[in-house]
Amino acid sequence: AQSILLGATRSTAGDLTNLDVTAQNLVVAQNADLSAPELILAASGALQIESGAQIDATGAIVAAEPAFSAPVGTTLVRASTGPQVPLVYATGTSGAASSSAASLTVAQGATVGASGSMSFDAGGAVDFSGSLSAANAAVRIGGNDIALGAVPAGFSGFVIGSALLANLAGSQLTLDATAPVAIYGPVGLTLKTLDIAAPGLDVSQAGVLNVMAGSITLGNPAGSVTPVAGTGSVSLDAAHIMLANGTFA
Repeated sequence: AQSILLGATRSTAGDLTNLDVTAQNLVVAQNADLSAPELILAASGALQIESGAQIDATGAIVAAEPAFSAPVGTTLVRASTGPQVPLVYATGTSGAASSSAASLTVAQGATVGASGSMSFDAGGAVDFSGSLSAANAAVRIGGNDIALGAVPAGFSGFVIGSALLANLAGSQLTLDATAPVAIYGPVGLTLKTLDIAAPGLDVSQAGVLNVMAGSITLGNPAGSVTPVAGTGSVSLDAAHIMLANGTFA
């Protein structure tokens, strides 16, 4: 099949692909191997990819698709040979689900790969201990809270630690969060592009962010934000830097 959707059914209405999520919990078992030009996993609660499992988008290039629309609280993983597809929640807002029950686990030894694009959305706790094969791909990460670097224990959002940062090198990275993206310790990224849709960057805990990319876009569709004082720093090095809509701090 060109596109495999697990945990939901879909229908197209206008410029949206509506996902009717039927699975509360979805598990890709140990050592399972899923391969197709497009793979989409959806659950209203917990989505787990267990150790040794492989999610691999290979084959013919999938054509551009309308944005996905899913109920608030949906956990979604997508890997595709085609271009990135945004996720719009039923409330009309892009980005992370607001339900704390929407969790994502990618166990150590699990791999998600795609030559075109991949996305991960979860509004609740995320344990991403697996790996990505994402060189040259478009990668979108959506969560209420996203943190990069040496993140302290107890952080309940999407942690992008050193191993995952290395997997993202050379990718087209989008970070989509409802809270400022937090930086802990020194974080260096070399990317094709970086797009951040969030209230800002939080380096208040002595975070040091250095980004080199072809282009960087910073925006905050949600609107205003209160800046946080701290001792960190941000260095953005790109041929093109765009400040998009909203207040970004």
